[in-house]
Amino acid sequence: MNTSIRYPIIGGIILFALFWIFAVFNTLSGFPILDIPMHFIGGFFAAWFIRILLKKDIERTSWLGTLIIIVGGTAFIGITWEFFEWTIDYAVWEGFMGTRDDTLLDFVMDILGSITVAILVFKQGHAREDSYVQSN
Repeated sequence: MNTSIRYPIIGGIILFALFWIFAVFNTLSGFPILDIPMHFIGGFFAAWFIRILLKKDIERTSWLGTLIIIVGGTAFIGITWEFFEWTIDYAVWEGFMGTRDDTLLDFVMDILGSITVAILVFKQGHAREDSYVQSN
């Protein structure tokens, strides 16, 4: 396994494990403030994973294309996660998901985490400044 991709995968697994520990012990409902950083960090790790996975594509695209790839991919993962929470709420544990406001805040935090990674990518210079791919 590529060493650089190992870190976001391990981070995501740790975050998922923490989520389940908090959920099992009902800590998220007792301390809803934990939910906000969990989604920000989750969005960060998802975006980091996407950035590593699609590194060559990101290096060849414009800054806008990079932003769309990273934030769009993270948004897809965030929406999938919210459907997962809805499924748990519907099939297993009523009241698990929270309110619509909570869901929207979760999604916003996912996106902010991904924007943070996109900014780091721009600062590292892994996105092209012009909007055209140069021919070799």
